[in-house]
Amino acid sequence: MNILFDQEQLERLLANLYVFTGIAANILDPQGRDINLFGSHPPFCRAMNDLPEGHRRCVACDAWKVKNYSAARGFQFYRCHAGICEAVMPLYDKSHPLAYLIFGCFLDDSPMEAQWARTSAALDWYPGGPEALRGAFFQFRQYSPQELKAYAELLEALEAATFSTPTAIGAFPQVAGMSFTIDTSVPYENGPAYESSTYFSPANPGARVKDVTINGEALDLKATYTLATNDFTAAGGDTYGVFVGKSIYMTGVALEDALVNYTRDVLGNVVTAEKYGKPAGRITVIVPVDAAPTNDTLTANEAVQNPTVYKIDDFNYFQLRDLAAILNGTDKQFSVDYNEETGAVNTATGKSYEATGEELKGPAKGEDKSAAPSNDVIYVDGDAVELEVYKIDGTNYFKLRDLGKTFDFYVGYDSENDSMFIDTSKPYAE
Repeated sequence: MNILFDQEQLERLLANLYVFTGIAANILDPQGRDINLFGSHPPFCRAMNDLPEGHRRCVACDAWKVKNYSAARGFQFYRCHAGICEAVMPLYDKSHPLAYLIFGCFLDDSPMEAQWARTSAALDWYPGGPEALRGAFFQFRQYSPQELKAYAELLEALEAATFSTPTAIGAFPQVAGMSFTIDTSVPYENGPAYESSTYFSPANPGARVKDVTINGEALDLKATYTLATNDFTAAGGDTYGVFVGKSIYMTGVALEDALVNYTRDVLGNVVTAEKYGKPAGRITVIVPVDAAPTNDTLTANEAVQNPTVYKIDDFNYFQLRDLAAILNGTDKQFSVDYNEETGAVNTATGKSYEATGEELKGPAKGEDKSAAPSNDVIYVDGDAVELEVYKIDGTNYFKLRDLGKTFDFYVGYDSENDSMFIDTSKPYAE
């Protein structure tokens, strides 16, 4: 945990940016020092940072980019010390930048050989010479500043329009041909106010809105999209200040006429419940739920255990590491490893668990906690598994029966004594 950000929210922001763009993201503090990094470096940057001199140059470059940020708002594009393209944007608390979002490790759309000539001239210090890095350099993806700017603006528009969700406002984006997810467990942080508006731009675009698709396909930075909307929204009305000044084409068709024409010409004047009677599922809203501390007891192979347990919708949820510690030494033991670079939880059946000292701290205490669905990917023996997982205070909690089914141990419940029990000598049963 650091003093500026909730770790879970920070990792989610970086993960979402990586999923959308395939571009690594980083957070720098106001002095340009790394706070967190999602995803591994691309081969070129990894080779650079593996050397003390290369790492020194990268650190100095990070400090320079923060010190020299001069844009009025949004992303500012530049080349790093090795000639690789990056973009920087401040993350605000109200009007004050608390840190800087960096995403990059890409090339612009100018000829690759010309960009390599620029980079190789800056690598005279590299052992073996610039040619040792040529192959890694040509693995970079190319984007134009316009493509990245368009991506950032779309993300900003969706983020700003859903700032109050789950509380409803008129600016909420009703969409077709697009789908996205809003994670309301992440607070909306105000950035600078839109000009002549009472609404604020998002300080952290991508913190709440994720999984954006267009016509069922992931957002493509190389594609050109046409946005059809009403004249009020297109002019930047309500929360859509990011659209101000954009090139628009006016069809001259009133909104009510468009509805009438579509109903008559396309639907044959028949609006069916089958097609329009229910939400189409284009927008997924993640809303936190209450997690209540519980005094339900647990035994494993008749031995009393001391895990931390929360009850959500009448089901008991456990920390994975608590269960791994409980089952360690049995036929159902499994190891647990968290990959900070990928945000994945990796488990391996049959392997012993290495304790961290934070396991089995006893029953949860205090008032109810807010629990949000977790985005972490869980792997068992290398295969991703679908489990119902909630994050509480930054820690994953799993339904005990889901874990029993996944690792094949018996789970029972004594309702008279509010007691759960595990028997590793028996297979899981519904």
